[in-house]
Amino acid sequence: MEPHSKWSGFSYGPADVVCSEPQNCFSRYISIHWSNTRNTSHVPVFKIKNRNPQPFSADFTVCISAMFGNQDNILQFIQAIEMYRLLGAQKVVIYKNSCSKAIGQILDYYVSEGVVEIVPWPIDKYLRTSDAWHQSMNPRNQIGYYGQLPALSDCLYRNMFRSRYVTFNDMDEIILPKRHNNWDEMMKAVEKDYPNRAVYLIINHYYPNTITDPTFQAAFPKNVTGTNILQLIHYEPEQPNVYNNHKMIVNPRKVIQISVHSALKTYKGSVEIPNSIASLHHGRVPMQPDLPQSSLIRDTTIWKYNSSLIANTNKVLTQLNYQ
Repeated sequence: MEPHSKWSGFSYGPADVVCSEPQNCFSRYISIHWSNTRNTSHVPVFKIKNRNPQPFSADFTVCISAMFGNQDNILQFIQAIEMYRLLGAQKVVIYKNSCSKAIGQILDYYVSEGVVEIVPWPIDKYLRTSDAWHQSMNPRNQIGYYGQLPALSDCLYRNMFRSRYVTFNDMDEIILPKRHNNWDEMMKAVEKDYPNRAVYLIINHYYPNTITDPTFQAAFPKNVTGTNILQLIHYEPEQPNVYNNHKMIVNPRKVIQISVHSALKTYKGSVEIPNSIASLHHGRVPMQPDLPQSSLIRDTTIWKYNSSLIANTNKVLTQLNYQ
């Protein structure tokens, strides 16, 4: 057993069970049990999925972990999915613990369209789960952020031989190319400049949802609740001496262990992508709420996609009977 190095102080976290494969063994299934003497016929059996890798079913897969609580940001949720599609994602994998009825209906729609894959994530049935990332913020609980770390690890291995690249981010985060139109164009250029890397780190910018631009205020029906990401075009400057979290695009076949903001073990190295090539559009409550708007940095990169994003989002809203 190889525990991951980042558990954020909680009692439980991800670990890898590493077994040596017997010589000339061509098993198709594997099971795990702590005892080598007891009857283990009742234990779950898992199919070995990397024995004969097939051609990729996706170029880009987005991993979202974990969806919990009564999340109800309808507009931002749909916009995020549609942005991922515009940028080149063929699949969005969501580790679902719970959500609002409205978001559940949207998930059902995207599952029927073949865009979203739901992985049930009822981890709170087995462990006391925290909605904080560190144990010190919620000392009674046993695992952080609804099991985000093991969900990320599962998503890495689940898509290791299904997807050419995997991105790891939250629903309020979008990796935006600056020089290119989509992720495919961007990654071809990035791999040329930084060959043979496993992890491509994307700089995070916080776009406070309290500061909005009115340009696209009327682009969507008034009865749709949530944040309009096209109105978020000002981000906070980095704070001195404060680590700026990254999110990632990875080649999953070169990564052994993953965390939220970095890879813990890889076969190849990591590289931070310059802000001039890509950055993370992270629309959320302010991290520096006392900053005046004049201190924020204006960036309209997301407006490159405004026409397609508005049309595609409104098409989905029409399908879901929002008028």
